[in-house]
Amino acid sequence: MAKSLNLQGLTFLIADENENFRRIAVRILRDFGAGNIIQCQDGREVLATLERTPVDMLLCDAFLPELNGFDVTKKIRLEDNQFRYLPVVILTSHSQKGNVERARDAGASMVMAKPISPRSLYKHLLWAAENDRAFVESPVYVGPDRRFKIEGFPTGVGRRKDDQIGEVGAAKGPQMSQDEIDSLFK
Repeated sequence: MAKSLNLQGLTFLIADENENFRRIAVRILRDFGAGNIIQCQDGREVLATLERTPVDMLLCDAFLPELNGFDVTKKIRLEDNQFRYLPVVILTSHSQKGNVERARDAGASMVMAKPISPRSLYKHLLWAAENDRAFVESPVYVGPDRRFKIEGFPTGVGRRKDDQIGEVGAAKGPQMSQDEIDSLFK
């Protein structure tokens, strides 16, 4: 039996400069049952929205204008913020190791490579709901515990030095193009 999520009553904030991406992400979340979805175009708008509106999860592009997603995440994690424990998913089309590490070190809960598919987003949301990671507060890092071990997801990111690394199999199918994702919603 497939596991399911109940997203009713949760508020999502989607932050991305690209209106088409926001529209697709909203549609995917609505198809999953989410009713409360707020959209922002830049990092400053994200912080202003968080100050006035309770949000349950932030889906934030890494390279937002005005204030990028890495800096937004760092500001969210500041000690005096009422929303510092907010789950933050950094979305990026530039998923080089340096950018993933930068997001992790800023305090992101997880990183997702764009383009996202409904299946991938659902798996990430389900993983986040089932894996309540401890929150770390130290002089050099504030955010979810980066030391976690799961079976192959998110592909080795955040493993401890002494964790064993297993082989990850080849993809079972091709990644969806933006056109293929769009065709699911027509």
